[in-house]
Amino acid sequence: LQQLMPHIIELDLARSDLTTADFTTIAQCQVLERLHLERSDFDQEQLNHLTALNKLSWLNLHSTPIDNDGVQTLLTIPNLSFCCLSYTKVSAKAQNLMQELAPAMTVIMESK
Repeated sequence: LQQLMPHIIELDLARSDLTTADFTTIAQCQVLERLHLERSDFDQEQLNHLTALNKLSWLNLHSTPIDNDGVQTLLTIPNLSFCCLSYTKVSAKAQNLMQELAPAMTVIMESK
């Protein structure tokens, strides 16, 4: 699997209980463009690993533990153009800040 990491463009890890080692491995996917993490469990430290993904443009974080602090991390992913934050702890204020600082990014955010 390690040999495939540099060639993976899309990765679906939805509904996964991810470890720091998993995020370290994900960060090695240098051509990764789309990442599905919906309904997965992770923490802020693990989320920080995604900043190494320079080609990541699409990220689904639906129903994950991401919060307002995580928004700052997302803003440092250079090519992120789509992010689903539905049913997360991200506030409307943080979403507005995200759209203000990254106007080209599409942010989907539905709540209960």
